[in-house]
This record gives sequence, structure tokens and C-alpha cells, in this order.
Amino acid sequence: MKLRLFIPLVILALLALTLYLLDIYGKGKRTIPHSWNTEVLTFQEPHDIYNHLRANGQKGRVLVSLSPRFYFMTPEREIIPPRSDFPIKVFNPVEKIKRELRSDNFLRICIETGLIREILHVLPEEVFREKLEPARNIEDVRIKDGVIEYPYFGSPRYIMRPQSFKNYNEPVILFISAVMMRYMKAGEVYKWIREKGIRPDYILISLSGDGLELSQAEIREIERLRMGEDY
Repeated sequence: MKLRLFIPLVILALLALTLYLLDIYGKGKRTIPHSWNTEVLTFQEPHDIYNHLRANGQKGRVLVSLSPRFYFMTPEREIIPPRSDFPIKVFNPVEKIKRELRSDNFLRICIETGLIREILHVLPEEVFREKLEPARNIEDVRIKDGVIEYPYFGSPRYIMRPQSFKNYNEPVILFISAVMMRYMKAGEVYKWIREKGIRPDYILISLSGDGLELSQAEIREIERLRMGEDY
């Protein structure tokens, strides 16, 4: 009788130890900076950011996206291609993902290749309201305290308005799209960063209008954002 009780306890202990070691291993693979020194960089297109993060060895980071867009377009094709004739080619999912890289899906690619482990999409208030009601009808979506939780294959994704953002306990990568300047000025962005206690070691700014023509006023705000005049 005692042996029957002992075996399950041993199994539970081994399971807990395995999970603990996996957590330690995963955290050890992350490139989290130990000192905070913000670097502001600009890119012509959003997908150029993926290439920069990969080239700089970023791994397992948290990214905050300040944009009205998700850049998370999912593939319509199957993930694993059907079998081909001989000779059989070795399927390389990483190379396939890199071939699919576009500006409208670069954040999904960052998740799938392990550069980013968690994304917090911060949308303008009016855009968030548009997304809130449809999100209630999506499977696996949870809405709590005005934040939409929408994981992607186990990787956390949160969708929120600016005021719902809460302080994060590690330095993050902050991505800002040029079209966000239609909703917030550069000074408002930096004020939001300070008030929310956000610690970005990278501020990555996309200069692309994502198919929209940027006004001269928006271009000036982007330049102020790049120069960090209000930081």
C-alpha cells in the first residue's frame, strides 16, 4: 500500500523537476540585457526589423508593438508541404519561414523563429474598440480587464489600449510604426513610455506608411520620435 502511494509521488517530483529544468534552460537561451541603454533605430520597412533582430542574436525577447496594425498575417498554405518525388528534399521550416517574410507578417515570423517569445500589441483607442467585439467570438480568446489575450501556438499575445498597459519587469523591445503618428504625437509616445515605466533597450521605428501616404506633420513627428527630443 505504501509503495503504491510512493510511486505517484516520485513521478510528480520528477515531473516538477523536469519542468523546472526546462524553465531554467529556456530562460538561459533568452538575450535579456542586464543594463539599460536605449538605442533608437529606424527602418524603411517593418520586415527589415526581423533581419536586424536576427543578425544581432536576439532570442526569446518581449516586444511591445505600438501600432494600429498587427503585422501578424498567418499563412493560408499548409505548414508542411506534401511529399514530392525522388530525390526527397529535406524540409527546412526555418528557411520556409524566412522565404515567407513580409512586412504584414514579420511579428508572426519573429514568434515562430524564437526571436520574440511574447508580444504586447498596443492599439490606438478607436482601433482597439473596433477589435474588441469581434474578438469575443474567436475561439481561444480571453478578455480580462479590457485586455484581449490571444496566444499563438502557446506564445503569449496581448492586445490592449495604451492606458491598459502595465509595467513590465524586464527590458523590452519597443516597435513603433509610422502610422501610429496619426493617433499619438512623439511627445505623447515618450510621455506614455515614462508613465508606464517601460524600459526599452531598443526603440525600433518603421518609416513605412504601410501603403498609406504620410502627411508632412506625421513625417515631422516621426523625426522627433527618432531624435528622442521628448525622451
